[in-house]
Formats: sequence, C-alpha cells, structure tokens
Amino acid sequence: DFARKKLNLVVVLDISGSMGSSFTGSYGAKSKMRIANECVLSLLTHLNYDDRFGLVLFDHNVRICLDFKFMRDHKINDIKKMNDIRSMGGTNMEIGYKKGIEMFNSLSKFDLDPQNYENRLIFLTDAHPNVGKTDSNSLLYLVEKAATNKSQERRIYTTFVGIGLDFNANLVNDITKVRGANYFAVKSENDFFKRLDEEFDYFVSPMIFNLELTMQFEGGGNCIEQVYGSNNIDTENGQIMNINTLFPSPPNDAGDIRGGIVLIKLKKNVKTNKYENINIECRFENKYNKTFSTIEYIKVDAIKQKQLFPNTGIRKAILLTNYVILIKKWIAANKRQSILKVSAEWKQIFNEMRRYFTDEMKVLNDDTLSKEIKILNLLL
Repeated sequence: DFARKKLNLVVVLDISGSMGSSFTGSYGAKSKMRIANECVLSLLTHLNYDDRFGLVLFDHNVRICLDFKFMRDHKINDIKKMNDIRSMGGTNMEIGYKKGIEMFNSLSKFDLDPQNYENRLIFLTDAHPNVGKTDSNSLLYLVEKAATNKSQERRIYTTFVGIGLDFNANLVNDITKVRGANYFAVKSENDFFKRLDEEFDYFVSPMIFNLELTMQFEGGGNCIEQVYGSNNIDTENGQIMNINTLFPSPPNDAGDIRGGIVLIKLKKNVKTNKYENINIECRFENKYNKTFSTIEYIKVDAIKQKQLFPNTGIRKAILLTNYVILIKKWIAANKRQSILKVSAEWKQIFNEMRRYFTDEMKVLNDDTLSKEIKILNLLL
C-alpha cells in the first residue's frame, strides 16, 4: 500500500481582495477565502506530529501567519486563528512565493534529506501566475529555481491550486514541465476539499522524474502513425511518452487505482509493407538523479479480427478517442465560420457516431459516458 514520507510543508495563501468573492458570485455564498481557510485546516488533519508546517499570507504585502515547525509544536489556539483570516489588498504572488521558500532555509540539510522527507510548497491563488521563464522575477522562474537546486537536499517542489480559475491548458503545460510541480484548478467547494483533503498524500509525493517511453522497430524507420493521450512527445524518434514528474494515483470510491491510457496507432513499414516487431524502452530517474532503464520486446502478430479489446479500459479509451477525433474534424471543417454549424452531412455522421457510442456504452455498462451522448444529441 502507498504511504508517503514525512513532510516539510509550507502553504502560501493568497488573501487579496478578490478572494472575498464566492465561486458562484451569488449573495450569501461562502467566499473563496473562507473555503480556502477551511480546506487548509482540513489539510492539517493529514499531517503527523513529526511533519513540519508553516503558513504564509500575501496580498500586496507578505507576512508569516504560522511559523515553520513540527506539528507537535504548533499551539491549537494559533491554528484556530486561521478561521479569522480575511481578504484585503492587491496581489503580488512573487513576494509570497519567495517568503515561502525562505522558510525552508531555516532547516538543515539533514532536516530536508529527501531520503526521509518530502519538501513541498502549496501555493493557493485566484489569479493567473506570471509564467515567463526568462524573467528572473516571474513566479515560474522562482519555482524552477527552487526545484532544481544544485543541492538535492535543498530542492523544494511546488503545487499550484488555482481557485475559481478556468482550466488553462497552456498554464498547466508550463507548470508541469517544472520538476516535481503539479497544478489543480478548483471551481467549487467540493473540488477544493477533494484535492486538498482526499488526495493530499498523493499530490505531495512525486514518485519518479523524466519518465520516457520509446519504441524502436525491427525493420528500422518510424512505424508510428499516431499517439493518443500523450503530450510533448517526438514520434519521429519513437518517443511515445515524456512525463517530467509522475505522481501516484489516488483510488476511486471502489478502492481501485485510477490511471491513464496511451493509445498508439501503428502503420506498416514502407520498406517491408508489414507491421514490425517492437522494442519498447522505459527510462526514468529517481529523486536522487539515479537513472533506471528496462527494455521489453513485443512481437506484433497479424490480427484477423477487425478489433480486439484486451480489457474494457482499452475499449473505452478507443471509444472516447474516436469521439474526440470526430469532434475535432467537425470543428476544423467549420474553422472559417464565425458560428459552428451542423450541416446535413455532419448530422448523418454524428447520428452514426451516436449509434456506435450508445452500443459501446451498453457493452461497457458505463453510465459516465452519457454526457457525450447528450452532446451528440445537442448536435443533432
């Protein structure tokens, strides 16, 4: 079973004026500030007596709310005061982050030893960070500097929590390129508690770094037609996965471990006109910069069946991939239109997809796929 190491944790909390609004904007609803306070308090229930915790508050100024020390040394009355934190001024994220990193400087290399401790800063804000990596004053520059310290014991990894922010793919991509960093966007009180409470032990515990999967084909050349479910890859050189930091996955409500699937569509070798056997190499680093590598040989046999599904997970992944490909094709076909329209031809195509999707949903016995059916119904 998964169990995290001891933890040195600093939370840097945005208390700027905008945190006084609610997620919904409706009168009488809990403010983002109040929910953030409650979530940080809930987070503390996951810390043990020998974990360290500190809290930094920032708006256009910065102050230490709770000193960085063992949980056993924190006074309950001081912790209760977190409920009284109020939103106020402007926003200067950089001074908040710098103060959070400064708190780790009070610890010795022994206290930060990655053999025994995870060292993490959780940054909570309702503003979009400045991610300019070449600007020495930008937040992302500071995050990368903390994560790549020449002294391994001094490396601090960061979790960003975007409070009430829309999902920003470019921002997530920039942040997750940094070693040990992760990002969550929370749009409701339930999202907040799920991330900072239920999934806490998992997102503070990076497992491996620079994970890379590559495929080399017996006949030489590139026999990869397309890769689905993997970003920032170089398929021309056989790369099918490239993950800067891999975190453990929390279990679902049934206790099963959730994971992801990468689909690789192969093509025949243009020289031999056949599907080639494959060597798949997996390489990764641990947090002490030690590199590991393993190679698996896969024999590709001709399959007579049109489709073969080893398990329902792969079958569902293929279904959703086909759905996304179709939606992307429709959007591309309408790219010159100011308003997306569904022509008679596309109505027929979407109707065929709906029949296929409905049949597969029944086979998979998965009602969570009904939201895609609703979208198809709207398009028809």
